[in-house]
Amino acid sequence: MGVRSLGNESSSFGYKFGTTGIEAVGPNVAPVPFTSSGGTKITDGSDTYHVFLYTGSPQSFTVTGAPGSLTAYLLVVGGGGSGGFSADGVSGGGGAGGIQYYTQYPITDGTTTVVVGNRGANPGTASDYTADGSINDGENTTFGSAIAYGGGGGAHEYPGIRNESGHNGGCAGGGSSYHYPGTGPGTATQPGAPLVSGAGGTNYGQAGGTGMNSNPGVGGGGGGTQDAGHDGGGSPAGAGGDGASFTNFRGPTLAPAIPGPNVPVIGPTGRFAGGGAGGPGGPGLRPGGAGGGGSSGPGTSASDGTDATGYGSGGSGTQFGSGNSNGSPAGSPGIVIVKYSS
Repeated sequence: MGVRSLGNESSSFGYKFGTTGIEAVGPNVAPVPFTSSGGTKITDGSDTYHVFLYTGSPQSFTVTGAPGSLTAYLLVVGGGGSGGFSADGVSGGGGAGGIQYYTQYPITDGTTTVVVGNRGANPGTASDYTADGSINDGENTTFGSAIAYGGGGGAHEYPGIRNESGHNGGCAGGGSSYHYPGTGPGTATQPGAPLVSGAGGTNYGQAGGTGMNSNPGVGGGGGGTQDAGHDGGGSPAGAGGDGASFTNFRGPTLAPAIPGPNVPVIGPTGRFAGGGAGGPGGPGLRPGGAGGGGSSGPGTSASDGTDATGYGSGGSGTQFGSGNSNGSPAGSPGIVIVKYSS
């Protein structure tokens, strides 16, 4: 992949590398320098990256003077779903945001609209679940017509307030204990997302795991982009599915685009969108599962519930009064990265 000349300096028309970049050449054709802008722009040798983080508003990727042969690697990651919420800890992990990955995305003149999806929210308190459970779901991320669906929230089990299955999403939310009707895992929707034709695109999205019906029960892990969420099998709860790894988008190179320490991370393996851990079976009884690797590798124990740390990752399941007592741990927002070489 890269930028190549469509002729030479003596040809009637083509492109050449000039002092200002890639320039069109030919009779009566003024040089048009190739430029690109949008997001945070990083140059690393012959590689150029544009990194778009969540801002709450549409963003733009603008190109002028692009040669017809220019293609890019493109990573589009949906926002991760939050973990489920339960009276007794039996809640599902949040599903990761889905991913669309392209190896030959065409870069042409003009402006492409970029919308980065937010994470599934921490709803606040148990009473919030009487309103709209979709607050747990991550938001979709789009780059033009490329789309990565937001992750589904984890299953809730709160008798008298809300019993709800893991939500469908790019990657699905994990299930709760099935003491109560309708608390199983969700279904992954990213595999069915439309792809941009001829651009070498692939969808990534996996199902959530099933909770265990016992006393105490444990929750299933949220689906990741590489692996499905693990079923709750006793102690600990089900682990979140690992996120997919993309070696074109490794953390050290992209670190300048990350604004500070209290944001999601991109690890050295380029791993994104891991599923959230299944919720524990009550304080000191059965611990929560491990979060799926969403950034740099396998997640850590999440016995009290933790927010996601990797872009597009799901939050872990939790229980009221344990760890995050004001609601379920949030997912992480999505991200878009464009990479081309010259």
